[in-house]
Amino acid sequence: DAWTVGGTMIARELVQGQTANLLVASGNNITKRGVALTVNGAGLLKIAATNSTDYVYAYSDEIINAAADTLVRVKGA
Repeated sequence: DAWTVGGTMIARELVQGQTANLLVASGNNITKRGVALTVNGAGLLKIAATNSTDYVYAYSDEIINAAADTLVRVKGA
């Protein structure tokens, strides 16, 4: 949805196990369920670093190659 500058919106944090469809940035190849996802700095999700340096916001709940910014079903971390 488009938001008006200065408009009011609602933010929500997923609780563990809760599912949602969130945007994953293009170029992220999610090859299995349970892949850790973090933010990319532009409001989209990306695959988290495997060395535990990224804060994990959610885990993938489907397998998908995000050739473009794509809605992906995720579970709360």
